[in-house]
Amino acid sequence: MTTQPLLAALAAALMAVGSAWAEPAPRLSTADQARIDQWEEHRARAVAHANLHAPAEALDELAHVLDGHPRVWLGEDFTGPWRCRAVRLSEAEPVRLFPWGDCRVTEDAQGLMLEKRGGSWRTRGRLYPRSDRELLYIDASARQVAVAGSPLEERLRLEFPQPRPGVALEGLELRRP
Repeated sequence: MTTQPLLAALAAALMAVGSAWAEPAPRLSTADQARIDQWEEHRARAVAHANLHAPAEALDELAHVLDGHPRVWLGEDFTGPWRCRAVRLSEAEPVRLFPWGDCRVTEDAQGLMLEKRGGSWRTRGRLYPRSDRELLYIDASARQVAVAGSPLEERLRLEFPQPRPGVALEGLELRRP
């Protein structure tokens, strides 16, 4: 078996996403980089706390939000409208789910832009590749950082480790309408 068809397919996939990643991710502050590096630990502690203290109904919804492991997204088109909702895991309120709202992913010369348009918590920032399974989200105005992944087709999830004091993890679940 020759490797030419495989190489051609890989080249086509890279070209398909090439324009989406026009700009490299900006350098993170030391504090932001530490939060991203420790994201999985923050997530594990937040979920463990929620499992001990949250009501069963909230845990069922949290399980839906956190369901699935990030899959390879190379070549996937994330642009367009999305339904989104935030979830917060904290000491004071183990699980808080917010109502569904509207989000949009657009593409311009600098790459992919995600915007959460409604609700009390709004965010607008850029998505950058972190690996073939994860994206890095940076909201420049609020200096929020998140790890993003696509656990299932037509779905994205952003996880913000320790976005503010007293909050272990905030998530933004996105689903295609």
